[in-house]
Amino acid sequence: MSIFISELKGIFTSVSAMLIIFGGSLFYLFLYPTPYYNDTVATQKIVILDNDNTQSSRDFIFLIKSSPYLEVVSVLDNPNEAQQFIESHRAYGIVIVPQDFEKHLYQRIPPVVPIMANASYLLIYGAIANAMSDVIAEFNAQINFALQTHEYSLLEPELIPLFNPSMGYINYTLAPILIFILHQTLVAGAGIIGGTQNQQFSQGVRNYYATANPLLLVLSKIFIFFCIYVVLFAFYFGFAYEFYGVHVNAHIMDFWLFSIAFIFATSAFGVCFGTLLPKRALSTQIVMLASMPIVFLLGFMWPKEQIATWINDIITFLPAYSGINGLLRLNQMGASFGDVREYFLSLLFLGVFYIFISVVMIYKKTNRW
Repeated sequence: MSIFISELKGIFTSVSAMLIIFGGSLFYLFLYPTPYYNDTVATQKIVILDNDNTQSSRDFIFLIKSSPYLEVVSVLDNPNEAQQFIESHRAYGIVIVPQDFEKHLYQRIPPVVPIMANASYLLIYGAIANAMSDVIAEFNAQINFALQTHEYSLLEPELIPLFNPSMGYINYTLAPILIFILHQTLVAGAGIIGGTQNQQFSQGVRNYYATANPLLLVLSKIFIFFCIYVVLFAFYFGFAYEFYGVHVNAHIMDFWLFSIAFIFATSAFGVCFGTLLPKRALSTQIVMLASMPIVFLLGFMWPKEQIATWINDIITFLPAYSGINGLLRLNQMGASFGDVREYFLSLLFLGVFYIFISVVMIYKKTNRW
């Protein structure tokens, strides 16, 4: 109990740690910039759901396959299979050829072609929408020539943005960025505390840190940071998401069960990060320098399939990776808890893993072997 009280006092009397944890979390919540640049994207993967299976639908699909901006991964007749392609990120869009497609063309009743694209990636959504608009314009021209008329646009697209109905910055980037802010402020705050203790020990200070049970030290720190960030999570997801109009679809029990695992893993990672630092000043420097590259490697700004495999393997050791991807699926994509089970188990593993590393590092830093 004395170790816990000492750690509690050490954390809450550290002005720099409190400034990062509370000041940083609140400051970035309202003032976080949007340093993202316009860019172009390459060929986008889509699947086609052919509900007509006629010569006209096959001609239309042939035109889609001819587009230099689209890659048709598969032509299906089962909507559940198409959904699996989207959820597994094997494709980022679905083009649906409606039933009676050919019949309506020759009756000069414009068939509506739904085009669903993942609007969580705005550049990808725009690329698919623009490419399909070109395909439909070309198909209309061919049909009008075949029917010897120029009076009709016989094919009408219906663009459906998936996972980002507002098509705005809020649901595209702000939702994961808020989670990332909490991750980074926790890691930086815990790093300051760990770096301070290491710095004091190297200067000859021999307080409770030098003799206390390392496991109890680590667990005390984790519990304190865990309690602080449960409150901040409640504030972010209770107030901030509603304030900014971010869509939340997760069941409250699923959300909190997953969030508890995320806070636990991040707390353990932050404590471990602190045990590695010889000086407290290094904590904020490292976190600030690493934040921007990490944002682009987490899978929500840019598809992970277009990031080098070895980088993807490394980034999974950050709790932010599993935490953000899992919470995005729960909150923005309406996934069930079973769909994010892999991320949940990964967070539990990381929490235990970083506790072990932290204990080993404290033993080493305090010269106990």
